[in-house]
Amino acid sequence: MGQENYNYIKYEGPAVAEHVMDAQKLAHSILGLNSAFKKFYSKEKGWVELKPVLRIKTNPSSYEIAAVIAALAYAADKVGLTELTKGFFSEMGKQLAIRKFAKGKELVKEGQPTVENGKMYLTIVNVYGDKNKVEATTFNNYKNFNKDIAAIVDPIEPKQIDTMKYGYKIAGHGVEDVIVEAA
Repeated sequence: MGQENYNYIKYEGPAVAEHVMDAQKLAHSILGLNSAFKKFYSKEKGWVELKPVLRIKTNPSSYEIAAVIAALAYAADKVGLTELTKGFFSEMGKQLAIRKFAKGKELVKEGQPTVENGKMYLTIVNVYGDKNKVEATTFNNYKNFNKDIAAIVDPIEPKQIDTMKYGYKIAGHGVEDVIVEAA
């Protein structure tokens, strides 16, 4: 995929290796990524029309969906497009991490927000009493993206799709994967 900017969702497990992954769940995960993209960029459409280009790649032991952000209609400022792309890819990683932290249950805010380095943070608590500090905007987006993220993690099942890895690359530089495993 060269030096372009992209994110990826990689599913691994026996069902993938045996080529028996549930196509309906996979289709819903692709639609979830597309829906999240549209929600995230709804306010950015004034300067350029942005569309995801989804690519699907299979290997003997994994199934990977890559989303490449394409700028259409106008010659977009490359730096601006890179920052918007990084923002979406990063936010999806944060949303997956929050969902993993929630363990399928409700999250609650604890205490007052704090400000660090110009960003507001909240402490969130899952039903097991575990605490995590997240950016307030990311937590506020959690409900908005919840159905989309649920569709992305839906294919994960014990003894079928053991693992889902999410990551992204911007100008050839990647970030560490968010890994979601079957319970």
